[in-house]
Amino acid sequence: MIDGTGRVEPTDDTFLFRVESDGLELWVDTLDHRFWSVHSWSAAADVRRYLKDRVERRRDVDVVWLPSDHLGQIWPGADLRSLRSDFRGERLLPATEGARDVRVQVRGHDSQELLDFLATSQQYRAALAFDHVGFVAADADFGVISEAVNRLGQFAAVGDSFELHQEVVRGVVDRYARLVRLVEARALTFEPLPAGGLRPAGGPILVRFGRTIPDMDVFLDGLFSAREPFRLWGVPEETHDGVWSVDAVDLHMGQRLAVDVSHDWLRLFLPSEGCGNTVVRLVANLQHRFDANVRFEDVHLQAALKAERAPVTAT
Repeated sequence: MIDGTGRVEPTDDTFLFRVESDGLELWVDTLDHRFWSVHSWSAAADVRRYLKDRVERRRDVDVVWLPSDHLGQIWPGADLRSLRSDFRGERLLPATEGARDVRVQVRGHDSQELLDFLATSQQYRAALAFDHVGFVAADADFGVISEAVNRLGQFAAVGDSFELHQEVVRGVVDRYARLVRLVEARALTFEPLPAGGLRPAGGPILVRFGRTIPDMDVFLDGLFSAREPFRLWGVPEETHDGVWSVDAVDLHMGQRLAVDVSHDWLRLFLPSEGCGNTVVRLVANLQHRFDANVRFEDVHLQAALKAERAPVTAT
């Protein structure tokens, strides 16, 4: 457990534990051994502070960092009631850049329409990434529930069906876990050959920008200065072909991450046994700090980033 000071009690469910700590009552679902869900009837603000403090104390746990489209497609047929986009580009963009700080919040049944309109704007579309959504989900068997969720995977739910809430959470976690594991499948490693020996496997992960980096010094300083939310540290060195290479350290896991940066793309080399959450955290935060339209070059990774079905490849 992420907290060594509270009282942990097993329940009749092998994967469900009750935790009492700091005056809070938490129910921890460990059915997915890697992606745990924490439920509570305690005040949401208190639970958020508690979990933030506990997660930041350790290197082996992290929150989820939901990409913008994972929030935009939170539940099939959901009635969206509120949307918030929060873009803060002051660390990666120069002061002369337009639309460097954009925050939009809309409430009502037509919440999507305003953001759809802004997304067509050449000036603002790079600065529109979902940070929070509120919606109503209904199911003929389970009932109705009103949900709010932010990009750190924090939910607040009101309604008559905890089962429906669990289904919503499970869908979000499943989509996120799929993206993380697809990233990890690209990690650099060696595979054994049937006849003996090893062959290299995996490869670079290419991220393309929808805008050109206007000031490389500002971008690199903001990205590799060990500060939140990127948690990357390294010293960029310019190569002969105009690419900046960084042998970075991810402060979340203490693992190395090789990164190449050009003016319109970023290339990552995840080491063997590396954590895919490092890459997803980077890309999701680039959506909110540099360009809402960043994308993976790999079609399967991009489909998972967009919360879409993977394309079918003929063999």
